[in-house]
Amino acid sequence: MNLLSRSDCRRRSQRCLSTRRTDEENHPRGGGHGSDSATDGDLEIAYGLLVADKKWGSTGSVNYKTEAVRIINAIKKSEIDNSTKFTLLGDWGNDAEYKNSSRSSDWMPGHLRAFAKATGDSFWDQVRTRSETAVSRLQSQYAPNTGLLPDFVVTTNSTPKPAPADFLEGEYDGKYSWNACRDPWPGRGRDHGFGERGDGSGPQDDHVDQVRDGRRPGEDPERLLAVGLEDGERPAPVLHGPRSRWRR
Repeated sequence: MNLLSRSDCRRRSQRCLSTRRTDEENHPRGGGHGSDSATDGDLEIAYGLLVADKKWGSTGSVNYKTEAVRIINAIKKSEIDNSTKFTLLGDWGNDAEYKNSSRSSDWMPGHLRAFAKATGDSFWDQVRTRSETAVSRLQSQYAPNTGLLPDFVVTTNSTPKPAPADFLEGEYDGKYSWNACRDPWPGRGRDHGFGERGDGSGPQDDHVDQVRDGRRPGEDPERLLAVGLEDGERPAPVLHGPRSRWRR
Protein backbone atom coordinates (compact mmCIF):
# COMPACT_ATOMS: atom_id res chain seq x y z
CA MET A 1 0.00 0.00 0.00
CA ASN A 2 1.49 3.33 -1.05
CA LEU A 3 0.85 6.17 1.34
CA LEU A 4 1.28 9.79 0.34
CA SER A 5 3.80 11.77 2.32
CA ARG A 6 2.79 14.99 4.02
CA SER A 7 4.57 17.01 1.34
CA ASP A 8 2.83 15.02 -1.43
CA CYS A 9 -0.56 15.75 0.13
CA ARG A 10 0.26 19.42 0.35
CA ARG A 11 1.41 19.64 -3.27
CA ARG A 12 -1.69 17.86 -4.49
CA SER A 13 -3.96 20.15 -2.49
CA GLN A 14 -2.21 23.17 -3.98
CA ARG A 15 -2.60 21.88 -7.53
CA CYS A 16 -6.26 21.09 -6.97
CA LEU A 17 -6.90 24.50 -5.47
CA SER A 18 -5.14 26.28 -8.31
CA THR A 19 -7.63 24.79 -10.76
CA ARG A 20 -10.56 26.12 -8.73
CA ARG A 21 -9.35 29.59 -7.75
CA THR A 22 -11.29 32.45 -9.26
CA ASP A 23 -11.76 36.17 -8.84
CA GLU A 24 -15.50 35.68 -8.50
CA GLU A 25 -16.53 36.42 -4.91
CA ASN A 26 -20.25 35.74 -5.07
CA HIS A 27 -20.35 32.08 -6.00
CA PRO A 28 -18.79 29.23 -3.98
CA ARG A 29 -17.45 27.58 -7.12
CA GLY A 30 -16.54 30.73 -8.97
CA GLY A 31 -17.84 32.23 -12.18
CA GLY A 32 -18.63 30.38 -15.38
CA HIS A 33 -20.15 27.30 -13.77
CA GLY A 34 -23.79 28.34 -13.64
CA SER A 35 -26.04 27.46 -10.73
CA ASP A 36 -25.43 23.76 -10.19
CA SER A 37 -23.74 23.39 -6.82
CA ALA A 38 -24.55 21.10 -3.90
CA THR A 39 -24.32 22.89 -0.58
CA ASP A 40 -22.74 19.99 1.29
CA GLY A 41 -19.86 19.83 -1.19
CA ASP A 42 -19.09 23.52 -0.80
CA LEU A 43 -19.26 23.25 2.98
CA GLU A 44 -16.75 20.40 2.85
CA ILE A 45 -14.42 22.34 0.54
CA ALA A 46 -14.40 25.35 2.86
CA TYR A 47 -13.87 23.16 5.90
CA GLY A 48 -11.07 21.25 4.17
CA LEU A 49 -9.25 24.52 3.50
CA LEU A 50 -9.50 25.42 7.17
CA VAL A 51 -8.03 22.03 8.04
CA ALA A 52 -5.22 22.64 5.53
CA ASP A 53 -4.50 25.98 7.20
CA LYS A 54 -4.28 24.22 10.57
CA LYS A 55 -2.08 21.49 9.14
CA TRP A 56 0.30 23.45 6.93
CA GLY A 57 -0.29 27.11 7.67
CA SER A 58 -0.95 29.78 5.07
CA THR A 59 2.45 31.34 4.58
CA GLY A 60 3.39 29.29 1.52
CA SER A 61 2.24 29.53 -2.07
CA VAL A 62 -1.40 29.08 -1.05
CA ASN A 63 -3.14 31.05 1.65
CA TYR A 64 -5.58 28.36 2.73
CA LYS A 65 -7.23 30.58 5.33
CA THR A 66 -7.99 33.33 2.82
CA GLU A 67 -9.36 30.81 0.32
CA ALA A 68 -11.53 29.24 3.02
CA VAL A 69 -13.00 32.55 4.11
CA ARG A 70 -13.67 33.50 0.49
CA ILE A 71 -15.69 30.35 -0.04
CA ILE A 72 -17.43 30.65 3.34
CA ASN A 73 -18.58 34.15 2.46
CA ALA A 74 -19.80 32.96 -0.95
CA ILE A 75 -21.74 30.13 0.70
CA LYS A 76 -23.38 32.69 2.97
CA LYS A 77 -24.47 34.71 -0.03
CA SER A 78 -25.57 31.93 -2.37
CA GLU A 79 -26.45 28.84 -0.34
CA ILE A 80 -28.04 30.05 2.90
CA ASP A 81 -31.53 31.50 3.16
CA ASN A 82 -30.87 34.78 4.94
CA SER A 83 -34.40 34.84 6.33
CA THR A 84 -34.78 31.31 7.72
CA LYS A 85 -31.05 30.67 8.27
CA PHE A 86 -31.40 27.21 6.74
CA THR A 87 -28.98 25.84 4.18
CA LEU A 88 -30.43 25.77 0.69
CA LEU A 89 -30.14 22.69 -1.50
CA GLY A 90 -27.60 24.50 -3.67
CA ASP A 91 -27.04 27.87 -5.28
CA TRP A 92 -30.00 26.93 -7.51
CA GLY A 93 -32.36 26.37 -4.57
CA ASN A 94 -33.49 29.92 -3.96
CA ASP A 95 -36.52 29.76 -6.27
CA ALA A 96 -40.19 29.45 -5.35
CA GLU A 97 -40.19 25.65 -5.64
CA TYR A 98 -37.22 24.87 -3.39
CA LYS A 99 -36.56 28.00 -1.35
CA ASN A 100 -38.25 26.70 1.79
CA SER A 101 -36.52 23.33 1.85
CA SER A 102 -33.24 21.91 3.05
CA ARG A 103 -31.19 18.70 3.08
CA SER A 104 -30.53 17.27 6.55
CA SER A 105 -27.07 16.02 5.57
CA ASP A 106 -26.07 19.66 5.00
CA TRP A 107 -26.63 20.49 8.66
CA MET A 108 -23.04 20.22 9.84
CA PRO A 109 -22.68 21.85 13.27
CA GLY A 110 -18.95 21.17 13.46
CA HIS A 111 -18.34 22.93 10.17
CA LEU A 112 -20.54 25.85 11.15
CA ARG A 113 -18.71 26.34 14.44
CA ALA A 114 -15.44 26.37 12.52
CA PHE A 115 -16.82 28.94 10.06
CA ALA A 116 -17.93 31.20 12.89
CA LYS A 117 -14.48 31.00 14.45
CA ALA A 118 -12.63 31.56 11.17
CA THR A 119 -14.70 34.57 10.11
CA GLY A 120 -15.76 36.05 13.43
CA ASP A 121 -19.27 36.12 11.96
CA SER A 122 -22.04 35.14 14.41
CA PHE A 123 -24.27 34.44 11.40
CA TRP A 124 -22.89 30.91 11.35
CA ASP A 125 -23.92 30.34 14.96
CA GLN A 126 -27.45 31.33 13.94
CA VAL A 127 -27.39 28.83 11.07
CA ARG A 128 -26.17 26.09 13.40
CA THR A 129 -28.75 26.85 16.09
CA ARG A 130 -31.55 26.91 13.55
CA SER A 131 -30.72 23.46 12.21
CA GLU A 132 -30.17 22.00 15.69
CA THR A 133 -33.62 23.21 16.72
CA ALA A 134 -35.09 21.60 13.61
CA VAL A 135 -33.31 18.33 14.35
CA SER A 136 -34.80 18.20 17.84
CA ARG A 137 -38.30 18.79 16.51
CA LEU A 138 -38.02 16.31 13.65
CA GLN A 139 -36.69 13.63 15.96
CA SER A 140 -39.33 14.13 18.64
CA GLN A 141 -42.29 14.37 16.27
CA TYR A 142 -41.41 12.02 13.43
CA ALA A 143 -38.85 9.55 14.82
CA PRO A 144 -39.03 9.45 18.63
CA ASN A 145 -37.85 5.83 18.80
CA THR A 146 -34.91 6.08 16.42
CA GLY A 147 -33.83 9.71 16.22
CA LEU A 148 -33.36 9.29 12.47
CA LEU A 149 -33.76 12.22 10.10
CA PRO A 150 -35.34 12.47 6.64
CA ASP A 151 -33.30 13.12 3.52
CA PHE A 152 -35.13 16.36 2.77
CA VAL A 153 -37.05 18.81 4.91
CA VAL A 154 -39.73 21.23 3.70
CA THR A 155 -41.63 24.25 5.10
CA THR A 156 -38.44 25.58 6.64
CA ASN A 157 -40.06 29.01 6.68
CA SER A 158 -42.60 27.83 9.26
CA THR A 159 -42.61 24.37 10.85
CA PRO A 160 -40.04 22.03 9.28
CA LYS A 161 -41.30 18.57 8.35
CA PRO A 162 -40.17 15.64 6.16
CA ALA A 163 -40.52 16.24 2.44
CA PRO A 164 -43.25 14.42 0.51
CA ALA A 165 -42.42 11.56 -1.83
CA ASP A 166 -40.84 12.61 -5.13
CA PHE A 167 -40.02 16.06 -3.83
CA LEU A 168 -36.66 16.05 -5.60
CA GLU A 169 -35.03 12.65 -6.08
CA GLY A 170 -37.61 9.93 -5.53
CA GLU A 171 -40.27 8.30 -3.40
CA TYR A 172 -38.03 8.17 -0.32
CA ASP A 173 -37.24 11.89 -0.14
CA GLY A 174 -39.02 12.21 3.20
CA LYS A 175 -37.40 9.11 4.68
CA TYR A 176 -34.04 8.25 6.20
CA SER A 177 -32.31 7.21 3.00
CA TRP A 178 -29.23 7.77 0.86
CA ASN A 179 -28.75 11.42 1.91
CA ALA A 180 -29.64 11.23 5.58
CA CYS A 181 -27.48 8.14 6.11
CA ARG A 182 -24.53 10.58 5.98
CA ASP A 183 -25.85 12.68 8.86
CA PRO A 184 -23.80 11.07 11.65
CA TRP A 185 -20.44 11.93 10.15
CA PRO A 186 -20.79 15.65 9.39
CA GLY A 187 -23.26 16.02 12.23
CA ARG A 188 -20.85 14.77 14.88
CA GLY A 189 -18.15 17.23 13.93
CA ARG A 190 -14.44 16.58 13.87
CA ASP A 191 -11.88 17.89 16.27
CA HIS A 192 -9.24 19.66 14.16
CA GLY A 193 -8.53 22.38 16.69
CA PHE A 194 -11.56 24.53 15.91
CA GLY A 195 -13.43 23.67 19.08
CA GLU A 196 -16.24 22.30 16.95
CA ARG A 197 -16.91 19.04 18.76
CA GLY A 198 -19.96 19.22 20.95
CA ASP A 199 -20.37 17.68 24.38
CA GLY A 200 -22.22 14.67 23.05
CA SER A 201 -25.62 15.82 24.27
CA GLY A 202 -26.87 17.57 21.14
CA PRO A 203 -29.79 16.34 19.03
CA GLN A 204 -27.63 14.99 16.24
CA ASP A 205 -25.48 13.12 18.74
CA ASP A 206 -28.51 10.97 19.52
CA HIS A 207 -28.92 10.32 15.80
CA VAL A 208 -25.30 9.16 15.68
CA ASP A 209 -25.71 6.88 18.66
CA GLN A 210 -28.84 5.26 17.24
CA VAL A 211 -27.06 4.39 14.00
CA ARG A 212 -23.71 3.50 15.51
CA ASP A 213 -24.88 1.40 18.43
CA GLY A 214 -27.86 -0.29 16.80
CA ARG A 215 -30.00 0.15 19.89
CA ARG A 216 -33.19 -1.19 18.39
CA PRO A 217 -33.87 -4.92 18.88
CA GLY A 218 -32.41 -6.95 16.08
CA GLU A 219 -30.64 -3.97 14.51
CA ASP A 220 -27.79 -4.93 12.24
CA PRO A 221 -25.19 -2.19 11.55
CA GLU A 222 -24.80 -3.64 8.06
CA ARG A 223 -28.36 -2.50 7.36
CA LEU A 224 -27.49 1.15 7.91
CA LEU A 225 -28.95 2.11 4.54
CA ALA A 226 -32.39 0.66 5.13
CA VAL A 227 -35.06 3.22 4.38
CA GLY A 228 -37.47 4.62 6.95
CA LEU A 229 -37.81 6.82 10.00
CA GLU A 230 -39.42 4.47 12.48
CA ASP A 231 -39.76 0.74 13.05
CA GLY A 232 -42.41 -0.81 10.85
CA GLU A 233 -41.68 1.28 7.77
CA ARG A 234 -38.30 -0.09 6.79
CA PRO A 235 -38.26 -2.12 3.53
CA ALA A 236 -35.32 -4.10 2.24
CA PRO A 237 -31.91 -2.51 2.88
CA VAL A 238 -31.52 -0.76 -0.46
CA LEU A 239 -29.71 2.51 -1.08
CA HIS A 240 -32.50 4.37 -2.85
CA GLY A 241 -32.29 7.40 -5.05
CA PRO A 242 -30.28 7.99 -8.23
CA ARG A 243 -27.89 5.23 -7.16
CA SER A 244 -30.60 2.65 -6.47
CA ARG A 245 -28.61 0.03 -8.38
CA TRP A 246 -26.25 -0.09 -5.39
CA ARG A 247 -27.38 -2.85 -3.08
CA ARG A 248 -25.82 -4.20 0.05
